Amino acid sequence: MSSERFVALDALRGVFAVIVVLFHYALYFNTPLTHVVWLKSGYLMVDAFFVLSGFVMVHASAGRLQTP
Repeated sequence: MSSERFVALDALRGVFAVIVVLFHYALYFNTPLTHVVWLKSGYLMVDAFFVLSGFVMVHASAGRLQTP
């Protein structure tokens, strides 16, 4: 069973979460963030966060899934 940790993926998940928070902040408050082009599609980071989390969870439990 592998207990390898993906530090880069953990960091990427953190970046995705911060982008989602900034997206919601810009959505509800009138800030300069409202005009940031790449932040307007921040809602897509929720999907990316869940896909990445699913990969990490499957990798962590792969050894347990193969044994009865």
